[in-house]
Amino acid sequence: MSNLKEKIVSLSATVISIFYLISLIGCASMSEAECHTADWYQSGFSDGKGGKDEQIDKHYSACSEYKVNVDQKQYRKGYQDGLREYCTPQGGWSRGASGWGYSSFCAKDLEPLFIKAYAAGKEYSKTQKLIHNLEEEKARLEEKVVSNDSKLTKENKLGYMRKIGDIEEKIDSLIDKASQQNQNARNQGWLY
Repeated sequence: MSNLKEKIVSLSATVISIFYLISLIGCASMSEAECHTADWYQSGFSDGKGGKDEQIDKHYSACSEYKVNVDQKQYRKGYQDGLREYCTPQGGWSRGASGWGYSSFCAKDLEPLFIKAYAAGKEYSKTQKLIHNLEEEKARLEEKVVSNDSKLTKENKLGYMRKIGDIEEKIDSLIDKASQQNQNARNQGWLY
């Protein structure tokens, strides 16, 4: 039990550290030097091409602390130009396969192909998550089978072994499905 408590405490400390680092990153989107030297068109272009939501409010907030004006017009022009490069079928597949959401930021003329690839990528992401969840369940059952728990009967362990076999079949089937989804994306030119 002590080992479990140590693991929980260690995991909690790690999670707290990660949230702390994230909060520091989110405090200011730009330093004073970056605000003074920013190419607002390029900043917007970079955010758009990266598939990010508009960051203009964060930049405005950070730079106003240093009394630096943000050229919102140039940022938004760059952002829209960047989105035109991002809102491709390749960008859609990538966003969907990564499990990210989509909130209709692509231009209407680019959106149909983007969404088609995004939906396929999202299905791929779901398949990957199912595989991951089944692998975790399999590992949990395998631990029970090899444990020295005196409460487990031979029949219990055999039942777990049957469940493990069923899970392995499901995993194999899902791996085949993911492989086919990946190949379809390559055939469509969404994935290189």
